[in-house]
Amino acid sequence: AKSGLTTGRRSALAKWLTDPTNPLSTRVVVNRIWQSHFGRGLAENPSDFGRLGGPPSHPELLDWLTNKFTDSGWNLKSLHRLILLSATYRQSTDNPQFERISQIDPANHFYWRRNTSRLTAEQIRDSLLSVTGGLKDYDGGAGQLADSPYRTIYTRVMRNSPDQLLNSFDLPQFFSSNSTRNTTTTPVQSLLMINSDLMLGYGRKLAAQVRTEASDLPLQVELAWRRVFGRKPTSPELTEAMAFIERQRSEIEAWDSAAWNDSVETAKLPYRDGQGIKFDMSPSSLRMSVPDDPSLDCKEFTVECFFELRSVAKTGAVRTLVSKWDGSLKNIGWRFGVTGAGSRRKPQTLVMQMVGMKANGVVGEAAIFSDQHIQLNTPYFASASFRLPYDDHPGSVTFHLKDLSNDDEQLLSATVPHDIVEGMKNSLPLTFGGFTADDPQSFDGLIDDVRLTGTPLNADAILHTVESVHPASIGYWQFERVPGVMRNSVADRLNIHGRGMQVINLSPAEAALADFCHALLNSNEFLYQN
Repeated sequence: AKSGLTTGRRSALAKWLTDPTNPLSTRVVVNRIWQSHFGRGLAENPSDFGRLGGPPSHPELLDWLTNKFTDSGWNLKSLHRLILLSATYRQSTDNPQFERISQIDPANHFYWRRNTSRLTAEQIRDSLLSVTGGLKDYDGGAGQLADSPYRTIYTRVMRNSPDQLLNSFDLPQFFSSNSTRNTTTTPVQSLLMINSDLMLGYGRKLAAQVRTEASDLPLQVELAWRRVFGRKPTSPELTEAMAFIERQRSEIEAWDSAAWNDSVETAKLPYRDGQGIKFDMSPSSLRMSVPDDPSLDCKEFTVECFFELRSVAKTGAVRTLVSKWDGSLKNIGWRFGVTGAGSRRKPQTLVMQMVGMKANGVVGEAAIFSDQHIQLNTPYFASASFRLPYDDHPGSVTFHLKDLSNDDEQLLSATVPHDIVEGMKNSLPLTFGGFTADDPQSFDGLIDDVRLTGTPLNADAILHTVESVHPASIGYWQFERVPGVMRNSVADRLNIHGRGMQVINLSPAEAALADFCHALLNSNEFLYQN
């Protein structure tokens, strides 16, 4: 308001809401807290305390809890403690007089037993992180990405690209306020929990945790059981678990190990179906490469991928997407990536850095910048087509870039000349997320669907336009379970070799234990409160 004057209406509303004599606001708060623990409020219409909302089932209890709440100075922690320590909350779902009382009060209106309730979407994700040892402390601060190891309350919500796990288990869409949670049971939930790489990864992580804590299989089973269920297994349960692991080990030994053990941990790129590979800057950073092959040394080519960049170097150093180079300016090769924040030419832009033969007969560097800005934590499609000089035309690199999070933004294109006159043939592998050598400037983020084609492609043939194998494609690595995370979709050759902590390389016994842990995480005892 002008001149520092206000109408005072907002302060009047605040005073009315917090007035100790207000019979509504504190009861609404107490009713919501009760609902969070019992699945329904004492008044079953938590956002409507008027005549149309209906009376509370236990008005005296609601009044008493409200008085306790106001007397404590609106202390939420003391209210939670009071409810959680009550005999009502600590009841079992099983009652010795179940048959008789269920005839009188089948809906459990009077709380004579505990209702079975499924964990909320956030509780499921947080529990998975906690029991598998991945949960990290985080106290305030900026929102985190969905694949971060922090509690779900801190994760960013992208309405056009929801998290698969949270969305499947009824996370609200946040288009409007929700006074109650929906709890549905759908086939998608079961398929995600049983078949998704996300859940298979949690099973492997839990198995790895218990293997580090014990070498004896029965003790490993007991530790996993304690982590997931908070109790020891009974003798019959332990016997059944050991039998399951033995059966699973025998079956895995009979399989082709390359079909199930040639993989890496995966993640989902926003606004994309399927899965990609997560790279980070840790000392054990993932290395993925395709061994050298004559078909990889094209005179002209197009390299393409989908990616999301999580950080850039403070210097001008490049975050490498794909390379066939060792980083030495004396050796022929190339890399496709994103420049650092300190780049003198253009920070955070696509670059094709090449070392090759020039017209003067000397091997030298050509750094080709697209001048197309790359934002952090944003999914993109990017391609670079390398063309040699012909007739009176100089050699060039044509870049294509598309922000996948913005349908209204057009595909950006830029063609930049270079002075390389020969193809960049070498005996080095094709590497994703870094150099061939141990490069401290590795990629930080997600990479999905890399395609290498032995000819320059125009906008009508790039992967963003036609997401399939091109007739001239040499390699198309989609990182999907079919034909295999490390397999080339063009042919059964030029497959990826990986190393690092993310690479899955389990013995049959380790894989069987991981399957057992995965089964525990799918159990009703883990997903439901009794």
